[in-house]
Amino acid sequence: MNFDVSSLTAFVKNQKKQILAQAVLDADSIPYFQTWEGIKGSEYIDFINFNSNNTLNVVPYTVPYPLDTSSSSGNTIQFSQRTISVVPVMSFTELDPETINSVWLSQWMKSGLNKTISFESFIVNEHAKLMNQKIESQIWSNNAATTSYPEGLIHKIASETSTTGATSASFNWYTAGYTAAQYLSGVTALYSGLPYEAQQLKLRLFVGHPEFNYFNLAMVTANYYHWDPTMKNAYEPTSVPGLSNVTITPVNGLNGTGYGVMTVSGDDKDFGGNGMKNIIFGCDLEGEKTNAHVAYIEHRGTLLYLLAYKWGLQYYYPHYISYSH
Repeated sequence: MNFDVSSLTAFVKNQKKQILAQAVLDADSIPYFQTWEGIKGSEYIDFINFNSNNTLNVVPYTVPYPLDTSSSSGNTIQFSQRTISVVPVMSFTELDPETINSVWLSQWMKSGLNKTISFESFIVNEHAKLMNQKIESQIWSNNAATTSYPEGLIHKIASETSTTGATSASFNWYTAGYTAAQYLSGVTALYSGLPYEAQQLKLRLFVGHPEFNYFNLAMVTANYYHWDPTMKNAYEPTSVPGLSNVTITPVNGLNGTGYGVMTVSGDDKDFGGNGMKNIIFGCDLEGEKTNAHVAYIEHRGTLLYLLAYKWGLQYYYPHYISYSH
């Protein structure tokens, strides 16, 4: 008795939308971003907000227009638009039918086993985990955008050339042996690089998991806080001693890179009036060129698992981002 691969083909076809969403939107960093679905190519980002200096902003580039001719009023209005673009991405994965059949026979067909999901769901879930890792890495580490992949956040932020662009500091987070004072100095440098109105909001500092571990060890060594043995996840985001509005958050896409990226977290209702997150993840999972498909390639004797979708990144406020390396 062999596993009928046609059942996997039919399952993927029928669950296309859910499979694409699971493969793309479950990447480690995306819950901390604002997600825009249904972007086919490029869309303008129009955003209007009054800041603490009585300035009306349409993010991010500034074209001042006086609302008050008095030089002491300090009132200006800023008109601008940012654009978020998505790039078509196609992923091919070859699956060995013999391996699939062996797993099916050994793990799903034994009597007495109580499986809560179907074997088809198991295969899809395992493939989605691999896709999540791939997309997570690309989110942060991709270089300039091409026709094959979108631009990553680190490259986008570092190449920001607007007069109100992101600020940088020199501090490599992937350095074992730093003291708590050195780490807090690194956090302070990023915090100080943000404008005053952003410093008053809740902020999130993204680092890799090893970097997060180094930070925590330094804090515990300095007795800033103690290890809690009841903590379910050693990599839960945690606040920074002395800067209670800064949460340091580990993400897989920054593992071992030494980068730290700080921006507004979106947990404040006064940021844009609705608590929006600064970084935007745009995607298209339902367009005419998106697909999830499994086909048997006879001359290779393999199953080809194809996913086709679009995604891209942007942010509202470049000057609400600081980074270090």
